[in-house]
Amino acid sequence: MLKIINGYRLGPTTLGIAPKRQFDPRKLQDLLEYKHFVTKGTWKHGVCPFQLQWPYLAVPNMLHEMVAKYYVTKELKLK
Repeated sequence: MLKIINGYRLGPTTLGIAPKRQFDPRKLQDLLEYKHFVTKGTWKHGVCPFQLQWPYLAVPNMLHEMVAKYYVTKELKLK
C-alpha cells in the first residue's frame, strides 16, 4: 500500500503503519516473535505483526494452535 502525499510516495513503514504478515511456524523470525510474546506477554515492537486468519478469533490462540500443529505433525513424520 503506497500513498502519494504532495508528490512523495510513502510506504506503510514511513506512515507509521507496520504491515501485518501471515504467521509461518517454519520461519525463525516468526518463532522468535512468538517466543517473546509467550515469555514476556508483549510484542517486541508493541504491536502484533501478524494478521488474524480465519477461523481464529484471536491472534494469540491462532499462534498457539499453529505452532502446536506444526511441531506435532513434524515430530510424528520423523518417527
